[in-house]
Amino acid sequence: MSDARSGHPEKDPVRDFRRFSRIGAPSTRNRHASEPPHRAIAHRAPFDAGPSRIGAASPHGIGRGAKAPPRGAHLAVVRTPVPFWRYDGTAVPRGDGGTMAPEPDNTRDEPETDAADPCQRAAIEAIVAGENVFLTGGAGCGKSFVIQEARRRLKELRRNVVVCAPTGIAAVNVGGTTVHRAFHLGIGVLGRDSRLRVREPVSEADVVVIDEVSMLRCDVFDAVTAILRKVRPRPQLVVVGDFSQLPPVTAGNDLDALRDEYGLLWRGPFAFQGRTWASWDFHPFVLTQCHRQQDAAFLDALTNLRKGDRATCRWIWEQARHDPIPGAPFVAATNRVVDRVNQERLAALTGQEHVYRSERSGEFGCGNPVDETVVLKRGARVVCCKNDPQDRFVNGSCGEVVGFSGSKTVRVRLDSGPTVAVEPVTWSAVDYEYDEDEGELREVERGTFTQIPLRLAWAMTIHKTQGLTLDAMNLDPVCFENGQLYVALSRVRSVGDLALTQPVDPLWLKVDPEVRAFHRQVWETSQAWDTAEHTVKTEWRPKGRRRVCARVRPKPKPRRGPFPG
Repeated sequence: MSDARSGHPEKDPVRDFRRFSRIGAPSTRNRHASEPPHRAIAHRAPFDAGPSRIGAASPHGIGRGAKAPPRGAHLAVVRTPVPFWRYDGTAVPRGDGGTMAPEPDNTRDEPETDAADPCQRAAIEAIVAGENVFLTGGAGCGKSFVIQEARRRLKELRRNVVVCAPTGIAAVNVGGTTVHRAFHLGIGVLGRDSRLRVREPVSEADVVVIDEVSMLRCDVFDAVTAILRKVRPRPQLVVVGDFSQLPPVTAGNDLDALRDEYGLLWRGPFAFQGRTWASWDFHPFVLTQCHRQQDAAFLDALTNLRKGDRATCRWIWEQARHDPIPGAPFVAATNRVVDRVNQERLAALTGQEHVYRSERSGEFGCGNPVDETVVLKRGARVVCCKNDPQDRFVNGSCGEVVGFSGSKTVRVRLDSGPTVAVEPVTWSAVDYEYDEDEGELREVERGTFTQIPLRLAWAMTIHKTQGLTLDAMNLDPVCFENGQLYVALSRVRSVGDLALTQPVDPLWLKVDPEVRAFHRQVWETSQAWDTAEHTVKTEWRPKGRRRVCARVRPKPKPRRGPFPG
């Protein structure tokens, strides 16, 4: 049987991975290039010239569209330690022959503004001054560092900050909650006639920060805009993310509903393609220096992949390891492959199996939030799939099963330290009915799904790794979605920490042309200017009162160099 996308015979990545002769042996082809990729791989020409206003990227802008940032956007260079994340505690060999620490370290160093360079301070000061900011840059460039420092500064000024992200794991990484939980949004497509209410914590927030905005659908972003503008006339919103990474997840029915909702204005599911993106007048900050990858050759290759340079795929295969790395997580694009790996690891554990079967009632047609049947053993790696009402764990918390209590309780030792008792939870599907007596829409529960909120986590999909840094990774490079291959390869710090199951087909590298055009327009709007002389004087008053912001700006210097990716 052939793969319709690539034309190559279909391969079994799990079976093929077993063919390697010696587990953990260093590959004879695992070598760093003596020359950087800019000699072996020709750099592509810069992007074509285009509109200089960000609002031109979307036809749905309200009013005059997004204005250019004051005297240009700021090129921020961020230096920050990347978060440490891994699956288990076994020592994993690095590409340089050493081993990594056996115990996970999830602590984050406290950022300090004094240690930041002038460009980084300018980005932080813009957020503190009350500006709406769009912070972008490639994978590992340190966007989270700017968020953490700005958040600390805002709290010192006694401002209420809500930090959220589209997915549970992304929210855990940034120390926040999910967008749907923060704004109390329902499932499915959110249209103009959706029932949107202002509730805590958003109703009390002075600043809202959305991380991984590339995974936020346009209808959800428009709903966030509508809610924030009910709170106050001029809310502050900071959005962070790289649209060259994974796009929003849109099921077939949701995609059809989105097309019906936006009609002739429909261009795609990204947040910048929504109706309200341009109306925020975001000031873009483009981070260009990567701090996850210190290998210059690997970093150049990732930059080329972000642009869609398919010639780089061959270099990646030649430099990566071809033997599996013991103890490292297996990462693949599809749930089918990931589920197979997890089942094999579960079967290798000794001990009694504990089976948890779901219970349904009514009509629950929202897709299963977890598997219908969950099989666990002591020692199994698991990930939590729902926020705990008691805030003991959140959607995305990982840990190890250490025991069982009764027939419905699983004891899990979280990677963050505590051991929690996880019990079955219920998800509800609702409809809306018009109440003529009250003159409003009411939610009516039409079905429920009850199951233990756990999933095996020895292997992981690429979607679940976005925003994470892996010390080592075994990757099946078969990808079918825009940005998927770039996200997967950029999870490790060096090419020596990467093991591939098969050569990288250039057809698996996909970049959305709309995203390329949008990033080009952001870069064209940006201008490199001397931030050392840039000062911001801000007088902050309680919400509901006027914010006064005085700026002293030097004459901007012209931008030099091509679009960095």
